Amino acid sequence: MYRLESELVKDFIRLLPISKVFSSRNRFVLEFDYSRGRTDVVLLSSDNKVIAFEAKLTRWRDALHQAYRNQCFANCSYVVLPEETSYIAMQYESIFKKRNIGICQVTPSELVFMLVPTPVTPLQSWLNDKAHQTLKNEGIKCSTRISTSVI
Repeated sequence: MYRLESELVKDFIRLLPISKVFSSRNRFVLEFDYSRGRTDVVLLSSDNKVIAFEAKLTRWRDALHQAYRNQCFANCSYVVLPEETSYIAMQYESIFKKRNIGICQVTPSELVFMLVPTPVTPLQSWLNDKAHQTLKNEGIKCSTRISTSVI
């Protein structure tokens, strides 16, 4: 269905405000850059939690490792996968649960949070502070009218 990861991320961002999990008050940034990598999407929730999302078309194991690494700054971390790949990843649910990583399935019309992690205290508070600052200063408000030029 998706040919490019950027198409998956575009649908993910477009569907966030109507997912019933996040709201239009949330702010997000794309490609949050920190010393260990670059996270696809980072969101500031209405309860002031930093949530990281790693998107992959097929390489769910790579996304799992990246999402786990994101716990150094994020309160919650998810992998974002297209429908087919998410079903494969759910066969390894115990690994995701052991690492406290969520799974979010994306289709062109819907986001499904298949596995929701428990919020944690990030391992590096200074990096969590940097994410907060970036989200407050540069973050884009989630909206049902997000411009595709942003993505």
